[in-house]
Amino acid sequence: MKTNEEILERYNSPEVIDVFNIQKDLLLTLLPFELAKPYLDANYVASYDDLPEDEKWDDNFNAQEQLMLFLPLMHKLVSKDNFVEIRKGLLAMRTFIWVADEAFFNEIDPFFQSYNLDDLDDVLKKVSNHFGYTPIIEDIPFEEIPE
Repeated sequence: MKTNEEILERYNSPEVIDVFNIQKDLLLTLLPFELAKPYLDANYVASYDDLPEDEKWDDNFNAQEQLMLFLPLMHKLVSKDNFVEIRKGLLAMRTFIWVADEAFFNEIDPFFQSYNLDDLDDVLKKVSNHFGYTPIIEDIPFEEIPE
């Protein structure tokens, strides 16, 4: 698991800039409020004490837990075959893996560096197996084929 200092260093690194700012946003959510403050909207920070409890910063975000919550969505994205949404999902998955398990990240990072999605199913399976996630197989109602 990465330290807050490593997360902040990566947040400020030019190598994590992406079109959708997904990686930067996720890295920021993994920091405690006090460290994230300089990067947050000034109005949010100024009114923080007056916010309802459910709108306050969550200091307990855990990358591995977030990855486990994200993997079902990633499997659905892959099944819908929407290139843009898949790429956004891969950026999120890459970020969570980088924070949660550096050795595993180094093993599969070459896939994330390429823009070829041919191996997407294999990488998603490898990530799921590594983190102990079993994809849910949705039961689709059987329909008779009209003659």
